Amino acid sequence: MSTVHLTLPIAALIVVAWPCAARADDRGPYVGAGAMVTVQGSHRPAESPDFPRTGVGGVALGLAAEVGGFLSPAVSIAFEASLPARFTSLQETDYSIVFRDENRHRDEIFSGLFHFHLPKSGRFGAAIIGGPSVVHENTLRRTAYQTGPPGVGTGDFGPFGAEYSVQRWTIGVTGGVDLAFDAGAHVSVVPQLRVHWIERSAVDGSFSGALGLSSWVFRPAIGVRARF
Repeated sequence: MSTVHLTLPIAALIVVAWPCAARADDRGPYVGAGAMVTVQGSHRPAESPDFPRTGVGGVALGLAAEVGGFLSPAVSIAFEASLPARFTSLQETDYSIVFRDENRHRDEIFSGLFHFHLPKSGRFGAAIIGGPSVVHENTLRRTAYQTGPPGVGTGDFGPFGAEYSVQRWTIGVTGGVDLAFDAGAHVSVVPQLRVHWIERSAVDGSFSGALGLSSWVFRPAIGVRARF
């Protein structure tokens, strides 16, 4: 599936809704940015011995950014991007040839999200979040082969070879919550949690299926939001 086909639904959602956002009486557009942590597990890609015994998972820091506007006093819509650093995860395959793959992976997630804002209590506000996402799976991978006689598990591996890239665009769904604390008339501190479900490739669907990536990605964050 191409990048254009995946991004069109989110782009259309923003373009259609944005004029409504501009007509909201009591709240204007907003932008935000912050730091986040990405946490994702993994699973064994397949039971067959010619597949790795473990999947690719890990934890990394990253950045999140948003731009949005209100459709009504209680509902806003925003485009959100979360861009993590890469985490490193090793996979080992024990077959006729024993080898180890080093994977430096990240999922870049771009979302069009509805924010359903709950009634504020003083300087505190909260919102429930949901909407579609486009995901870029991006893995830098290199392989080292076991040294010693064939068929004997030595546990010793030679140097890693040249690094190559495994990339794939896919779709997902995002949900979460915001907790906003007003630090001024137009500035809020916003702890966030995003839970992403990503449509991963099957083992026989593409090479990325052999990575054993979990469909669930959790991204807590804390940011600063400015309203205009």
